[in-house]
Amino acid sequence: MEFTGGCITMRAFDTAQKLHEDNQVIRSFWEASTLMVYTTLKKRGWLGSEYVSVHESEARLLCGENNRKMKMEYLQNTTSPNVCLSGGADGADLEWGNCAASMGHQVIHWSFPGHSSRASEDQLVRLDDEELKIADRAIENAAKALGKTPPRRPTVSRLLRRNYYQVTWSEACYAVTFFPETGGHAQPPGGTVWATTMFSQLHPGSQDLYVFDQIRGVWLQWQGEWVVIETPPRPSGVWAGIGARDLQQNGKDAIRKLMGCTTDHI
Repeated sequence: MEFTGGCITMRAFDTAQKLHEDNQVIRSFWEASTLMVYTTLKKRGWLGSEYVSVHESEARLLCGENNRKMKMEYLQNTTSPNVCLSGGADGADLEWGNCAASMGHQVIHWSFPGHSSRASEDQLVRLDDEELKIADRAIENAAKALGKTPPRRPTVSRLLRRNYYQVTWSEACYAVTFFPETGGHAQPPGGTVWATTMFSQLHPGSQDLYVFDQIRGVWLQWQGEWVVIETPPRPSGVWAGIGARDLQQNGKDAIRKLMGCTTDHI
């Protein structure tokens, strides 16, 4: 996905379209994502002349001759090509957002009615239930990969659905959390594992998935398994900054060092 000329070019959409005949996960992503784009744009009045509904029942979009573009008002109007997508929770979410904002990135915290957040009001985008339910297919696919059952409690379900919006348009995903287990296929706990799993499924082949383990104090990169690395590239473009509510000092330091952010900036 590229931020070009005030628009987002959805490379993930192109990849999914090429592969969706061969892979159920990719096919599900393609169907859910086109529906999400169409529903969100239509509902919020952001459908421009470049967007044409072919069959509303299939929610398919034609977006120009060269690329499928999603012009979202809060991205199109930003003066920065760098956008941090997060979830407004205490801990890692707010630290990523604060650091990103201090370094000139636009920050969007996905939320929903009734979700409490200490993020700035101008950074919050509240999704209604119709928009949140578009994430259900991606959550089902992540649940299968994790050997879990999608949560039934409404609030928990909404939180995971909002996680989908953090990662579906992101070029890269950065998380700060805990790895209670070791090994290449260990997974972070809580809601973070749902977000990282959805990112890897929605962006097949991408290795731009990074996690800082607050237990060992190291960065890891997903390369088909988790591999310890010295440090990831500094976030740029459209990226997700997420992680645990229980942000330790080493996790905070890792975020600030990676972003080039100091206490003087915040």
